[in-house]
Amino acid sequence: MNKFLNLLRKEIKDLLTLKMILPFVFSIFLLFFIGQVMQKEIGKGIKPLDIGIVDLDNTESSLSLVKGLENAGNKIIFIKVKSDSEAIRIANEKNLSMVMIIPPNYEADLKNKKGVEIKIYSIINSLSFATSARRANIRNFLRALNQQVVEYFVKELDPNFNLKLIREPIEAKEFVVLKDNIQQGNASFIIAYISSQTIIIPVALLILIIFTGTMIASSVALEKENKTLETLLTVPVSRFTLILAKMLAAVIIATLFAFFFMFAMISYMSSFGSLGASSPQFNSVIKLKIDNISKILIGLSIFLSIVNALIISTLLALFAQDVKDAQATIMPLTIMILIPYFFAMFFDPGEMSFALKIFTFLIPFSHTFFAFKFLLLGQRIPVILGNLYLFIFAIILLFIATKIFSSEQILTMRFTTFKKQ
Repeated sequence: MNKFLNLLRKEIKDLLTLKMILPFVFSIFLLFFIGQVMQKEIGKGIKPLDIGIVDLDNTESSLSLVKGLENAGNKIIFIKVKSDSEAIRIANEKNLSMVMIIPPNYEADLKNKKGVEIKIYSIINSLSFATSARRANIRNFLRALNQQVVEYFVKELDPNFNLKLIREPIEAKEFVVLKDNIQQGNASFIIAYISSQTIIIPVALLILIIFTGTMIASSVALEKENKTLETLLTVPVSRFTLILAKMLAAVIIATLFAFFFMFAMISYMSSFGSLGASSPQFNSVIKLKIDNISKILIGLSIFLSIVNALIISTLLALFAQDVKDAQATIMPLTIMILIPYFFAMFFDPGEMSFALKIFTFLIPFSHTFFAFKFLLLGQRIPVILGNLYLFIFAIILLFIATKIFSSEQILTMRFTTFKKQ
């Protein structure tokens, strides 16, 4: 037992190097950082726009338009100029987001039931989601203003006319069903919002799995290069005990990594815990938080993926002659991770062809990359089955690793392409 514990301590010490810890810390920091930044950016969405107003009419109707923009939470700056280009120049100097030019005879043309053209110059000085949302609010305000003018014209012609027939002769009431929540709203907006918020999860997982796999491969290759693996194999313990210590050390490290990664992910999720009424088409709240059981399932999925990555990296590293070769030998692992990474970002399992779905989910890491989306939709069964597949895959890999470590070929294994000429 003492020999096993000594081996276990040695393997853990070999794994917990600065090169191993730094990528993991970076992945955790990435989630925390993105979560904090997103909280601030979403908060900017409710901040006012600085709008420069050129009122060439200066009547009660034009002032009413400006007052409406101000009441909507925008900051109004009046500009007195003679040309559009001069207004744009001043707006750039004052760092304004928009210039609105109200033409002469604005009020008179409206009263005479003539068309009125308002010029809006949007000055793009930011490409953030929050800025786009604020500009959309201006379009919504003008749309509502147009509706009011139409209603005013109709009322003048026939005070008893049913205005609802003009506004919406065919009424469509849209509802979104997400897990157990049924709320009125637009599905396209919800899907776009969730996609924009969850894209960082696959990125962090990609970094975490690839770098942990790279580091353990380098550790094993270093043992071969320094001939310490030969010494290790001469220790009076069974080969099964040796591989068990090596893999258990990897499991312990994977557990720590998955545990801290889950905390970082929960912190990230809290940055947009619920989706509010930031769109005129969505005027209620749908909760996007995952429950504790789902958190356990995704944590287990991350843990099993890291375990599989570590075992695969260990096996591939046995084919390397030195540390430099180790970077090349884990290329199959990198490909196995990149395929589901891109598929999870751009595809939905329900829309995949049967053949593509089989191919995708035969790759063990696919189950982890898709798990988060499944759980957001309240679909636990695919995640549970995915975790079972990851567990079985890890057991098979452990069996293969035990067989390899039990043979003498472990010291001579290599890819012929890596042989030095």
